[in-house]
Amino acid sequence: LCEMIQSKFPETKILRLDKDSTPTPDAKIKTLDSFQNGNAQFLIGTDMVPKGLTFPNVSLIGMIIGETGMHSSNFRSAEKIFQRIYNLSKISSKSEIIIQTYKPNFYPIVSGSSQNYLDFFQKEISFRKSQNLPPYSNIIRLIYSNKNEQSCSYESRKIFSELLNIQNILNLQNIEVRGPTPTFPAKDKKLYKFQVHIRGKNPQLLIQNIKLKKGWVVDIDPVGI
Repeated sequence: LCEMIQSKFPETKILRLDKDSTPTPDAKIKTLDSFQNGNAQFLIGTDMVPKGLTFPNVSLIGMIIGETGMHSSNFRSAEKIFQRIYNLSKISSKSEIIIQTYKPNFYPIVSGSSQNYLDFFQKEISFRKSQNLPPYSNIIRLIYSNKNEQSCSYESRKIFSELLNIQNILNLQNIEVRGPTPTFPAKDKKLYKFQVHIRGKNPQLLIQNIKLKKGWVVDIDPVGI
C-alpha cells in the first residue's frame, strides 16, 4: 500500500504506524508527533492508531476491508467493526471518510458509517439473543499452555472429555462445551496454547467439578475470544 501511494504521489512523505515499523511506545509517539506537526502527508497504519487521537488538519481518511474480523470466532466481532468505523469520524471533524468493503450492507458497517449507535445496538442485541450470546448467557474460556504442542493438545482434549462426562452425569444439557482448538495465535512466547469454551446460564457448574493442573488459565466472560 505504501509503495502504491508513493508511486501515485512521489513528492509526498509517508509514515507507517504498525508493529513492524513502530515496535516500541517511543517509536509510536515519535511517528504520531511527526505526522501531527505536518512532516508527512500520509499516515498508513493498523489498529495501532490510537482511539481518541485527533488530527485537525486531516482531510481524508480511508479504511481498507472494513469488515475485517467478520468471520472470526469472537462473538464481539461485529461490535469491534462498528467501533473501528465509528471512531474514524473522531480523528478529524472536517475529513471525508472512505470505507472499502466487500460487505457494504453488513449492519456494523452501515450503522458505523451513519454514526447510528442505537441502530447498531438494536440489531446486535437481537442477534445475540437469538444465538444465546452474552449478555443472555455467560462464557468461560479455559486456556492451556505448554512448550510441547502434542502435550498441549492431549491435555486440552482430556479436559474437554471430562467436561462432557460431567455434563451428562449432571444432565446440564443447557450448557454448551466447544473445543478444543488452538488459540490465535497458536503459539505465544514459546508456549503452545489450546482453548475450550463453556457457554450457558451457569457454566461454572461444570468447571467446579473438575481439577485443572498447572498451566491452565480460567477466563470468565472473556473480552476477546
